[in-house]
Amino acid sequence: MLRAWYNDDGSVPESGYYRCVTFKQKDKNLILWVQKTLKELRIKSKLSKEENRWHLRILSYLDMVKFRDKIGFSDGYRKQLHLEEILKEPKCPHWKTKLEILELLKEKVKTRKEIAERLNLEPGTIYGHLHGWKRKDVSKKSTLGLVDMNLVKMKRLGEGIFTL
Repeated sequence: MLRAWYNDDGSVPESGYYRCVTFKQKDKNLILWVQKTLKELRIKSKLSKEENRWHLRILSYLDMVKFRDKIGFSDGYRKQLHLEEILKEPKCPHWKTKLEILELLKEKVKTRKEIAERLNLEPGTIYGHLHGWKRKDVSKKSTLGLVDMNLVKMKRLGEGIFTL
């Protein structure tokens, strides 16, 4: 049912810096139900009113991936093709590194040092991608790592071994 509504009233911008999945609707009760259902699927969204319509936007890269995997648009729809394009080219460059780490871990289990050598990066940078960066300045948001997002599992054996 959600897919049908998104096929009709959903959109994905074709170009530009602003990347999101949007659902537009005049009926506030319907859009609140859609937002609640997305939340139950652990997909975060933002609700705003513009003119006489409500806009429900999925903004984060991970939430767009969850949307694609759990709801998505019908195959062959232009909206689905645009969403795939957005997800191939992450908005934030650090996501490219995270995706490279995930690809390496698909091959076999690796240590942080092995990942750093393969990607030609410092072990501290790999640590940040795996465990996140904790900000000292509370006005800036700390970032989650792949381990925090439950995309990678870690076993403590000496230096630590990481698996998918």
